[in-house]
Amino acid sequence: MHILGGVWAALLLAWTQTLRSKPYSLIAYVLMAFAIGGAWELLEYIGHFPRSQFMSYSLDTAKDLVMDALGGISTYYLVRFFRL
Repeated sequence: MHILGGVWAALLLAWTQTLRSKPYSLIAYVLMAFAIGGAWELLEYIGHFPRSQFMSYSLDTAKDLVMDALGGISTYYLVRFFRL
């Protein structure tokens, strides 16, 4: 789910950059995925959502943010390859 969340955030950035005719940046894609993923993790923390039974909260958060970044990176290369 977090990879798809990172893809969604990066596609949102690609769409806004296309409208503004700005060049694509890998760092921008990763930061956008981190921003949306970090906001989600903050919501999970504040809302006391069910936590993983298999790992600590900090490890789960780190894993989720890495998955968000992977979604952003993969979208960057997808957009760059297809020139969307």
